[in-house]
Amino acid sequence: ETSGTGVSSEEPDEHPPESDEGSEEVAREPAEPEAPVEEKEPETSAAAAAHRHLASELPGVAPEDLLGVYQSPLEPSWASVRLSAPGREGSPYVVYLEREDEGWEARRSILADAPDYPERAEPALEGVPATLVDLLYPTPPEVLPTSPEEGAELVIDQDAALRDEWAPAAEEVSGDHAQVRIEREDDPEEYTNVYLARDTGTGGWSARSVGRDLEPQDLPGFPEELGGGGSLPEVGPAEVPPPEPVMDGVPEDRSERVEESLDGIREVVEGYEGVVGVHVRDLEGGWSYGMRQEEEFFGASVVKVPIMAAIYRKVESGELSYGETFEVTDEDYAGGAGGLQWQDTGTRHTLEDYLWLMMTQSDNVATNVLLRLAGGPDSVNEVSRELGAEDTVLRGKVTDQRAAVPSLDNQTTPLDMARMLERIRAGEVAGPERTEDMVGFLYQNNVEFWVEAGVPPEVGVANKGGWIDGVYNDAAIVEYEEGPYIITVFSKYGPFEVSLGEPVLQEISREVWKAQKEPGEDED
Repeated sequence: ETSGTGVSSEEPDEHPPESDEGSEEVAREPAEPEAPVEEKEPETSAAAAAHRHLASELPGVAPEDLLGVYQSPLEPSWASVRLSAPGREGSPYVVYLEREDEGWEARRSILADAPDYPERAEPALEGVPATLVDLLYPTPPEVLPTSPEEGAELVIDQDAALRDEWAPAAEEVSGDHAQVRIEREDDPEEYTNVYLARDTGTGGWSARSVGRDLEPQDLPGFPEELGGGGSLPEVGPAEVPPPEPVMDGVPEDRSERVEESLDGIREVVEGYEGVVGVHVRDLEGGWSYGMRQEEEFFGASVVKVPIMAAIYRKVESGELSYGETFEVTDEDYAGGAGGLQWQDTGTRHTLEDYLWLMMTQSDNVATNVLLRLAGGPDSVNEVSRELGAEDTVLRGKVTDQRAAVPSLDNQTTPLDMARMLERIRAGEVAGPERTEDMVGFLYQNNVEFWVEAGVPPEVGVANKGGWIDGVYNDAAIVEYEEGPYIITVFSKYGPFEVSLGEPVLQEISREVWKAQKEPGEDED
């Protein structure tokens, strides 16, 4: 294993599944005045920028998690930074950054945990230079190089853009650290530096970072004479709001039951390994309750709901029609859920078929076809804002790979998705016929049954869920005859084993049912 330029990973399954307003609080403490937001200077170090972005959101990230930096020799305005992923030894987070005049900005990130399926990363890393994407899973050497020059040659060999044209040109060694200049053989002005460290046990040299103009913060542990000696900024720890129960407009005759339900939900949430947010909205009374309902979570496959809404806006306007056929293109590819990934490019299906596949089978390729037809992420985000989902943001395609933090991924909140489902059901997206179609697709969801597990089998549930690498989400309309309601449950940074992650959604659904059901109604 070579930090910064190579990493070993666990082998995935043969076909990895989809990782698919004013309110009144219960027992609210007096609010502390908000401290003024301290503006930070842009980071001139790629590692510092990546660390600051992750550590401000992701619990457990520490400066010592930095594994290495790779500033692209051919496109030096781009760099990738590897950091250890808490709880995922051997599968680091990789953050891709672009340098602007002010400093480095994080653009994309990914959990590097599928080395046998490198093509799955491409849709998630759209816009990142191909050379950096290709280096996501470099092949580690069987034996570490015995000299810094050999270590630099390995870096050249791993980057196809450098191979056969670049070579080591100068070397400087300081104890167990070294810097090797590599350059283009026919143009010495085109060069970069490889920074290596020697393993005191084996004596072998491994590359830690690569870059022409790295900062000391990019090279912690390296001596000053080689450009190192810096330290990453102090950030965090990441602050997650406590699971304080919130009630808004709950009538007196329901308040006691709702408070009891919230107590049960809080017990479930506090006993969970990750972070959970919940929002419940009574559709007849208009009152609501929950906790962490405005926290930002990974959207996972639940973002297929706003994509559906954007498509139906175009159907209503006549821009698209149900029976019209569209082909699958190379740019629509994604691994994970659904069978279209195994069909040939150029295959054509009707718009209705793509909608059915997206909403009932959670097909990711069908989703990306529809995202393209909707006009891309910006168009879907505009529809989300129109429907009151201000914090729902699509940043790219839907894939079976997730970013390190929601702010680098497709994101939403429990409150946003409840608002969106309410407006879909109320006919604010399309007319009566198309509204029936949309809710019908949600009823036919054949993938996630988490909210359904918390209500009696005779109660109808129209939902869209999604899960991916420690993320478990479900957004549902529960058509309880005595009082329909919406429940949205989102989680992040939980256990990677699905059998450990999904029960929290089921348990919360059961607690909500206790508050929503009429007295005397059977719980089972």
